[in-house]
Amino acid sequence: MEQNINTDFLEAMRKMTSTVSVVASKKDDTRYAMTATSVVSLTLEPPSMLICINKKASIHSILNEKAKLSINILSTDQKEFSELCSNKSRENDRFKGDDWSYQDDIPYATNSVSSLFCECKQVIDYETHSIFMCKIISLINNDSRDCLLYHNASYNV
Repeated sequence: MEQNINTDFLEAMRKMTSTVSVVASKKDDTRYAMTATSVVSLTLEPPSMLICINKKASIHSILNEKAKLSINILSTDQKEFSELCSNKSRENDRFKGDDWSYQDDIPYATNSVSSLFCECKQVIDYETHSIFMCKIISLINNDSRDCLLYHNASYNV
C-alpha cells in the first residue's frame, strides 16, 4: 500500500495542539489581519518570534517589506474573531468591529491574552510559505485570560 505523505502529514499536524494567534499590520491606510497557528517563540535575546505565512495571504506582501506588525495571542472568548480573520471572503469585515486598537500605528486585538508588537527582521522563502523572524519591540499582557487552542481541526475553549 502506497503512503500518501501529504494526507498523513496533515493528519499528524492536526494532532498537535496550537495556540491561535492573529497577525495584524498596516501599510498606508490599508489594514491586514489573518489567523495563524504557525507562530512560535524564537529567541529570548533579543525577544523574537517566528511566523510562517502562505505567500498567497494578502498580509504576506507587506510583511515581506519588513513592516511592523502585531502578533495577538487569542483568548478563549475570541473564537468568532479568529474565524473572521481566517475567512478570505470576509477580509473586508475584519476591522469593522471594536476589537481593534493601535499602538505606534500598529493595529492589535484588544481582548487578546497578549499582543506582541514586532518588526520583521529576516525572511526565508520556503516553497509555498515564507518564514518571518520578528523582533519584539513592545508588548501588552492580559494575565486574566486563557489562550484559545486549536486541535484536530477544531477550537478548544
